[in-house]
Amino acid sequence: MRRLSVRRAATPAAVGAIITVLAVMFPGLGFGQANGIHGTAPTDVFVQETPAVCSNGDPMTQELTLDEDSHLLVYFTGEWKRLGVKEAGIFWFRLDGTDTDFDWKFQGQSDWHTTGTVMWTFPDVAAGTHTVSAHAEARPVPPRPAASADVHHCAFTVFVIPVAA
Repeated sequence: MRRLSVRRAATPAAVGAIITVLAVMFPGLGFGQANGIHGTAPTDVFVQETPAVCSNGDPMTQELTLDEDSHLLVYFTGEWKRLGVKEAGIFWFRLDGTDTDFDWKFQGQSDWHTTGTVMWTFPDVAAGTHTVSAHAEARPVPPRPAASADVHHCAFTVFVIPVAA
């Protein structure tokens, strides 16, 4: 008697079909996704723009008052001018004087303009008055003694997103 065999390619196709059906039936169901932070629609958006030089040690700062616990989503965009190949442009954020645990570095190139946009979230910020700031600085890559670049055409945006109940 001859034994029936199942093709091995059919099994992955069947699993894929089942996952697709589940994803369509339950759009909120995620496969392999990390749990995220959920909030409501933004209640406030703060925007600042500076077309001239916006670095040289002076951060762009926004003071805001939160009526309820909220998540803050911040964006900063700037254009490095004269960021040479032996320099690095650094962007970072602060909330109430405390730096983020991450900063962004842009290595200089042979051209004279390097643009960068960075984003960060501050989750579960307590109600009250807070100061958020965006910082930009050029640092020399050794052995060069000093950096000569600065940042122009900056935009700093803060979204206030109340924590979902």
